[in-house]
Amino acid sequence: MLRFLLGLAVIDATVIAGFGLAGRAPAPVAAPTAPVAAVDAGARKTGDAAVLGKRFAAVYAGARRRVGKNKRVVLAAARRVGDDVELRASLAKMTGFPPSLYCFHCATQRCLFPEPTLAALEAVASAFAADDIKELAKLGTVLLTYVGGASAGPVVPKSDSQVCDGPLPRIDVRVPPAYDVYATETCGARACEIGGSGEQIDVAAGAIDDNKKLACLRALCTGAAAPPPADVPVKYLGELAYEHGDAYRGAEMVVTLRGVGADREAYAAFWASFTQALEEDK
Repeated sequence: MLRFLLGLAVIDATVIAGFGLAGRAPAPVAAPTAPVAAVDAGARKTGDAAVLGKRFAAVYAGARRRVGKNKRVVLAAARRVGDDVELRASLAKMTGFPPSLYCFHCATQRCLFPEPTLAALEAVASAFAADDIKELAKLGTVLLTYVGGASAGPVVPKSDSQVCDGPLPRIDVRVPPAYDVYATETCGARACEIGGSGEQIDVAAGAIDDNKKLACLRALCTGAAAPPPADVPVKYLGELAYEHGDAYRGAEMVVTLRGVGADREAYAAFWASFTQALEEDK
């Protein structure tokens, strides 16, 4: 019996020593950690967003310098719309296209624009430099939108019209009265969306017998005044509205940076970089 008990003791000691359990607490289990690749991707994401924010600030700062103190142009602060961020340069409410006119840089209409309105429209069209937009598009998805405004009322045939004969206006008499006519070599032919309805119209040569077409022509010609980079998507938008009983025949250029707000952490890095760069540019 004694030999049997001694044998059991030897076996127990061997088993305990073999599994490392004698006089030792269980080894702690390490907490799971994120893969190195995931950490690197997160840092790269916020780093890229910060670079994008700085580039976006360069677009805005350039527009701020070009618009300057022109009180007929409004350069709005950047605003978030869904997951996008927008910059807008617009004609102020006190300014607008003269009735029936749409091309402030064309030889046949330029002399008919009051000088302050002409300068304001040129400032809107060139607010966001093509080179700045091109650099921004290398880092993010950009959409340019040109907006033209017109009355929501009807267009009627006219018994006379004005055109520029060199630097001076000339009156053309029409018998019988007729609509103005658009030629595509003026500002091109484009698809245009009507604001608020989503209706799409094709702006091509022909009679200007509808204010939808007139509003779209103002958008097209604003874009034609300062052509955008070739590889950046462009949208033309016509808006019909009344402001305080009178038609607002405005113009606007919008730079939209798409999807930058989809990720909260990346957007925070983008916005911090954007605001800091603007402060440093003052």
